Order: sequence, then structure tokens, then C-alpha cells
Amino acid sequence: MKLVGKSEKDLDKYPLDFFSIGHFILGHLTCIIIFFMALFIPFEYLRNGILQHFLLITCIFGLGWEIFENNVLINTKLKKERDSLNNSLCDILCVILGSIMCAFIIFHFFENLLIFVFITVILLTIEFSFFYVCGFVTYAQEK
Repeated sequence: MKLVGKSEKDLDKYPLDFFSIGHFILGHLTCIIIFFMALFIPFEYLRNGILQHFLLITCIFGLGWEIFENNVLINTKLKKERDSLNNSLCDILCVILGSIMCAFIIFHFFENLLIFVFITVILLTIEFSFFYVCGFVTYAQEK
């Protein structure tokens, strides 16, 4: 079985495609939002609950996005066809992996906010650049 869809016609059919990188980025950004929201929640028990269950929250968010992507975007004609089951599961896994990577950075570098921001900006720049290049290569193969 082919693992990676490398052309436009392969999108959403195979477990991984260039949109998988976008789901990884989504997990990274979701984790940042969850942790910064937790900083501003005034109730200690609620803040601790969010931090303890951030991975569950991220999983629910990833699953919710896949449901939205494969129903609402299809019905509004913003997306042509539904993802395969393998692609949807890998997309959710990419959201989770992006969140875990971000949580690792937060737990190791959050005491020094400057280093945390620097590492996060560098990683997001690399991730978005990789997403852009992979998208360009995917769509350029068809022409």
C-alpha cells in the first residue's frame, strides 16, 4: 500500500499528503492556545485540569476538525471529496504529534520566555515553509 500521496489526484486518498503537515501545524498552534488560555484562567483547579488533559483536548479538537472538514466543507463545496479513513486517522495523529512536540517545548523552555518564543517562531517558520514547498511540489506535478 502506498503511504504518501504525492500528487494532486492522490490528496485525501493515502494516509499522508502535504495537508498532513498542516494538521501538524494545527496541533502545534492548538497546544499554544490551550497553554496560554490556561495561564489566564483564574481558578487553579480548572487551570490544572486543562493542563493535565491538554492531549485529550487536542484529540477532541483534531477529531472535530476532521468531522468539520469532511462534512461541512464538502456540503459547502469548499472541498471536492471526503478523506479516506486512513487519511483522516493520520491527520488526527498529526494534530496530536504537533501538540506533543509543542508541549515538550513549553515544559522545557517556558521559564525563559525569550528562548520559548524564539524556538516556537523558528519551528513554525520551518513548518510553514515545508508546508508551502510540499504544496507547491504536489500541485506542480500536475502541470
